[in-house]
Amino acid sequence: MRELLEFEQKLIDSIKRLLDGRLPKNLGAAVSGGADSVSLLCALARARDFWKDCGKDFPKIVCVTVDHSIRPEAESSGDAAFVQDLCKNLNVPCCVKKIERGLVESLAAERGKGLEDAARLLRYQKFEEFAKESGADFVCLAHNQNDALETLLMRFLQGSSGQAAAGIAARRGIYLRPLLETSRPQIEEYLQTINMDWRTDSTNSDNSYFRNKVRNLLAPFLDQNFDGWKKALLSGGEKAYFESEALDGFLDQALLQNQDCWQEHNAGVQNQNCSQDQE
Repeated sequence: MRELLEFEQKLIDSIKRLLDGRLPKNLGAAVSGGADSVSLLCALARARDFWKDCGKDFPKIVCVTVDHSIRPEAESSGDAAFVQDLCKNLNVPCCVKKIERGLVESLAAERGKGLEDAARLLRYQKFEEFAKESGADFVCLAHNQNDALETLLMRFLQGSSGQAAAGIAARRGIYLRPLLETSRPQIEEYLQTINMDWRTDSTNSDNSYFRNKVRNLLAPFLDQNFDGWKKALLSGGEKAYFESEALDGFLDQALLQNQDCWQEHNAGVQNQNCSQDQE
């Protein structure tokens, strides 16, 4: 009997830590076909098989993939087909959610924001639908350490609040992000170890997107010129979060004395949390 690979064990440990030491009955995985989400699904499926061989119960894994209908049909449908084939090989039920073509663009225009923001909003709506339909208790998302760093850079550049500047939450609502302490090179190394391919999104090289500018231009510049920037940024984000939490605690106590102000403040916090959820 094979042992769990270090990557797989780390993933399961991370999920259990986020869920206070337990595993749910049904666990969803959002998979785009890219390296990050493919590693997530493969590690879950391999861990499931290992636990089964050991006579232990493991959550039922269910997969969702979302076609945003932004890229050419052949490419986006090819990604969905790749994920479906992967799920079939791993014996994982797969749900394909397709966003109507043109809807992302129209929502972006309506909101006065970019395609990234609109696509993210619609994607999370599909995740919510999937969770209800499949019975998934939680949905795992494949954001990794590099994503967390990019998000911190983006939010600092945008002048975000303290909580938002803390970056991506490892757990919020039904969403779990168990790969946040895993780097992109570690993910690709794992996939090479298990001899698994993945898809590459053609828009990843399009630097008209804000995140791609940060990923493809700013991050490499920092790598070349500022040793230790990643550790410093993660530490700064964590400090910003805890400082914001402390200030919110004091503010809550004061606002409790004035119900009208409390309701206005609470509505603002809910809007901010919604924005952070959809990262």
